[in-house]
Amino acid sequence: MRTRTTENQSASSDQRIETALFAPVDIASLVVFRVSFGFLLAQSAWTHLKDGRVYTLFVEPTVHFHYFGFSWIKPLSHAGMSLLFAAIVALGIAVAVGAFYRCSAALLCLAHVYVFLLDQARYLNHEYLICLLAFLMTFIPAHRAMSLDARWRPKLQRDDIPQWALGLLRTQIGLVYFFAGVAKINPDWLSGQPLTMWLQSRSGVPVVGPWLAMPSAGLAFSYAGLVLDLFAVPLLMMGRTRAWIFATLVLFHGINAALFRIGVFPWLMIAATTLFLPPGWPRRVRLFFCAHTTPHAANNPSVIAPQTTRRQRLWMLAISAYVTLQIALPLRHFFYPGPVHWTEEGHKYAWHMKLRRKRGRIHYRVRDPGSERQWIVNPGAELHDWQLRKLATRPELILQHAHRIARRFSARGVEDVEVYAESHASLNGRRPQRLVASDVDLAKTKDSFSPAPWIVPFKPAPLP
Repeated sequence: MRTRTTENQSASSDQRIETALFAPVDIASLVVFRVSFGFLLAQSAWTHLKDGRVYTLFVEPTVHFHYFGFSWIKPLSHAGMSLLFAAIVALGIAVAVGAFYRCSAALLCLAHVYVFLLDQARYLNHEYLICLLAFLMTFIPAHRAMSLDARWRPKLQRDDIPQWALGLLRTQIGLVYFFAGVAKINPDWLSGQPLTMWLQSRSGVPVVGPWLAMPSAGLAFSYAGLVLDLFAVPLLMMGRTRAWIFATLVLFHGINAALFRIGVFPWLMIAATTLFLPPGWPRRVRLFFCAHTTPHAANNPSVIAPQTTRRQRLWMLAISAYVTLQIALPLRHFFYPGPVHWTEEGHKYAWHMKLRRKRGRIHYRVRDPGSERQWIVNPGAELHDWQLRKLATRPELILQHAHRIARRFSARGVEDVEVYAESHASLNGRRPQRLVASDVDLAKTKDSFSPAPWIVPFKPAPLP
C-alpha cells in the first residue's frame, strides 16, 4: 500500500511539473528578446564586414587552429566569407522581424557555429553563447506575435507561449551568470587580479582614469563582479529586488562595454537579462504592444493547461538533457589537475570570462633523429600576432602546431621528425614559467581529453 501511494505521489508530482512547463505565459518579453537578438547579431556581422575583420581574421591567415574533431572545417574564399557575413546580417534581420523565422533561426545558428569552429585561437565566450542562443531560438516559438510570419499566417498569432520556452532561455542565461561567479572564486581574482592591471591600463580615460588606476579600484570591481554574478538570478527572480538588480546589471554591462573591447557581449547580456522581468513588461511600457484587453491565459485561473502528451514528455527529456550538458561542461575542469587558467584544460565552455592575463613566448626545436640535424622554427613567421599570442599560452594550440610542423617536415622528406617546444608564460603578471615540457616530443604526442602530463605544473608565485 505504501509503495502504491508513493508511486501515485511521484506520478502526481511529475504531472504537476509537466503541466507547469507547458502552461501559457505572455509572449511579450520573448518578442523583445527576439528583436534585440536578431538586430544585435546583424549589427555585429555588419561591423565585421565594414571594418575588414572578415578578411583579417578568416582569409588572410594561412594557418588556422581547429577544434578537436573539426579539422575538416576550412574558411571560404574572401568572396565566400563576405557573402556568409552578409547572409548573417540578412538572417539576423529576418529573425528580428520574424520572417521565415524557423528557417532563418536555424540558418543563423549554422552560420555562427561554422564561423565559431574556423579557428580555436578566436575562442570567445560570447561567440559560444551566441551559438547556444541561436540553437535554442530555432526551437522556441518566438514568432507567434509581432512578426511577419504571424501577419502572413494569422492562424499562427498567439499572445502566449509555453512556460518552458521562457524558462529554458532563463536557465541558459542564469547558468552563464552563476558559473561566471563560481569561476571568480579563486585566489587571484579575490586579490584583485587581473582586473587591477586592466583597469590601470585604462588610466588615460577622461575623468575616471585616475580612479581606475587606484589598486582599490581593482579589488572593488573584482568583488562587485563576483557578487553580481553569483546573486544576479536569485535577486532577479524576487519581486522586491528585481528592479534595482536589473538596473545594477545594466550599469555593470555598460561599464564593461566602455572599458573593454568585448564586442556585442554586454548588449547581448542586457537584452537577455530582460527575460527575467515579468513576461508582460513590454505591454506595461507600450513597447511594440498594446495592453491586454482580455485577461491573459497565464493569469486567468479559468484557463487550464492541457494534459501533457507523449510528444511533450519527449520534449521535456530533450530539455533536461540539454540543461544537464550545460551544467556538466563548466564543471569538467575540476577533474583536471592544476589551475585551469594555467593548463587551460576545461577552460572552454565554462564561462571563465576575463579571469586571467597570460603572456608568453615560444619557439620550436625540430630534430631529425637519423641525421642529428636540428632546426629552430619561429611560429611568428607564419602566424598573425593575435594567433601567436594565443599559441604561446595555450598548451592545446602548442601541441596542434607541433603536429603541423611535423607534417610539413615529413612532406619535405624528413621522416620520423621530432618536435619540441620551448614555451614560457606569465599568469596574471607573475614571472614567466615554463609551460610545456621541453623534453617531450610533441610530434608523437596525441591530442585527447585526458590530462596532459607534458604541461609543466604551475609553481605558485606572488602576484605583482
